[in-house]
Formats: sequence, structure tokens, C-alpha cells
Amino acid sequence: MNIVEEMRELKPQINEYEKEYNKFCENNGITDINFSESFIKGLVGNPQEELVKLDAVIRNNDHYLSYYDSRSYKQFKNLLTRYNELQRVYQAVTYTLLEENELESIKSDELKKYLTLFSQYYKIQSNEMEEVPVIPSFRSYIRPDKYGKYGTNQLKLDNGEILYDKLYNYASFVLSNKKYVKSIVYEVLSLLTDKIQKLEHMSPEEFRQYKIDQLQLTEYENELFKQDSKELYSTQKTKVKTIK
Repeated sequence: MNIVEEMRELKPQINEYEKEYNKFCENNGITDINFSESFIKGLVGNPQEELVKLDAVIRNNDHYLSYYDSRSYKQFKNLLTRYNELQRVYQAVTYTLLEENELESIKSDELKKYLTLFSQYYKIQSNEMEEVPVIPSFRSYIRPDKYGKYGTNQLKLDNGEILYDKLYNYASFVLSNKKYVKSIVYEVLSLLTDKIQKLEHMSPEEFRQYKIDQLQLTEYENELFKQDSKELYSTQKTKVKTIK
């Protein structure tokens, strides 16, 4: 069974367990802990760390014991962890199989988003900006961290996202706060300028590798990636699409 087949098998099971999870949350007044979307999109770099946080939320509820210790809750977490892993590998395989014209199209879309974001930051310069004596560098928002490749807890996903792209997503997040610190604005403008120039000069093959590198696959995920990309490529050049 390759990763595409396994994901198709797991998704209906996840949907069923999610119904029970949602019912538990609704019955006990638990809100804003819908964590499954990040797992389904493969955005979680350290699933166990994210699940520990979820466990803590549920354990704080008076009625948690019967559900927390249930087989269905444990299986729900196991399925999400596996799907997250497969989704990340699946994305890497997808970029391996894309034609050059498809890669160019994706790169063009990303460039447009970056140019729009740059324009938004550029306009801020004409507004009043805060002067802060001591402030962390914007780079501290996007540095590689221990608990995740993407920062799912800090980012709100929206239609303008570029999945796995830390710079774009954190810059969008900071912009949405509408609190503009001069040093941060200028730093982001510099980072965006560099990224736009790099994207503009990337060949299709360079862009392919750039997108795969953004995933930051673990050693085990890399092994799965090598196995499945060879299998799918040798049988037929499968056009992989997002699994609903």
C-alpha cells in the first residue's frame, strides 16, 4: 500500500473519530481546540508535542476521564499522527512528479503573493510606527524551533497562505496585528526583497527542491519519501491531487 492509498483509507476513519471528539467537546463546553486541520494538512513538525498540549486541555475538564482514557481518543490521535506524517511525504512526492510548466505556475502564484505582501509592508512606511527600545528581531519569529516546522499554534490559516513557508506566513501574521514597529517593518521589507529576488531567478528544478526543503522532513519521513517517489514514478507518473 503506497501513501496515497493509505491516506484514502485513513481519512474516513479520522472523520468518524472526529465526530465523537467534537461531540465530547460540545457536551463539555470545550471550544477553540480544533487541532485536526493542522494534522490533516501535514503542518505539525512534532505531533507528540502538539498532542500533549491537547491532552492538557482535555484533562482540565471535569468530565474528561471517560473520554481521555477511551480507546477511540487514543486511536484518533494515532490516526492524525500517521496522516500528518503521510501528508508531509505526499507533498514531497507531489513536487517530485510535477512538470516544469506546473512548477513555473506555482512559482508565479507565490511570487504574486509575495509582491502583494511587500506592497502592504511598503505602504506602512507612510503611517505612524512605534519606536520600541528593546524588541526581538523578526527573524526570531521564523527561526527553526524544537516543536514544529511551521508554528501551527501561532498562525491562523487562511486562503492567502503558502503552506510550509515560514517567512510569508509569519510576515502575514505580524501584519494582521496592525501594530507596526519600525525596526520590524524595515527588517521584513529586506527579507521580502531577498525572497522575491531568489524566487524570480529560480529554475524549475531549483524551485522543486526549494519546495521539498521547506517541508523539513524528518529522517524517517525522508525514507518514506524515497520509497514512494520511486514506486509511483516507476509504475506511472501519477498526478497527485489533494485528498479530500
